[in-house]
Amino acid sequence: MTNKELQQAYKYYNKRFFRDQLPKGLLVRFGRLPFDTMGWTWFEVDKPVCIMVNKLMKRVLLEKTALITLLHEMVHAKLGIKVNCNGVRNSRAHKQEIARLMNAGAYTKLL
Repeated sequence: MTNKELQQAYKYYNKRFFRDQLPKGLLVRFGRLPFDTMGWTWFEVDKPVCIMVNKLMKRVLLEKTALITLLHEMVHAKLGIKVNCNGVRNSRAHKQEIARLMNAGAYTKLL
């Protein structure tokens, strides 16, 4: 999976599952993150500016995991959640949004 394919997935998911409400110019890419971090969303003030997925997931066998991580980070971007999820439970709103995505079929071909 390439950065271009990841960016295209963001555009598709934004339109299909987020009603095109997430920023159109949001940078989405693979990058170097700590080994135990699958993805990260960067904010400037309260606006998301970048979603990065750990580059270790670029391998063919991990493409679905990369897309699941992308959806998770898109929820952070939507809700404006700027916390590190490592060891931190996600908020009720985050869990409800993930449930909404599951019910809408976002994970159907990924799980």
